[in-house]
Amino acid sequence: MALEEEITTNILKHRQLRWCPPEVEEQHITLASPNDIKKTFAARFGKACDSGVWKRLTSVVLEPANPFDPKVPRRFRREVVVLGSMVLSFLVLALYFNFATTR
Repeated sequence: MALEEEITTNILKHRQLRWCPPEVEEQHITLASPNDIKKTFAARFGKACDSGVWKRLTSVVLEPANPFDPKVPRRFRREVVVLGSMVLSFLVLALYFNFATTR
């Protein structure tokens, strides 16, 4: 029994327990006041460009710009082309069958 206790204590001395939190030195943590947060947000959003509605719409409708050649025109996204052709064909067929004169 004494041999088992000696082995167990020897293993426990060399083994680091996982559930124990690591020892951390005390650090000085600063807290930001609401005014500091507002000033930081205002400075951050002041640096950002105002993209506007037109750029947001074009980013949804057009493919992303080519990073290697930015002068190349952007193409329509595949989903926009398919959806647009379906809507256009529906409108053409609706106009044709509603306004066509019967002979």
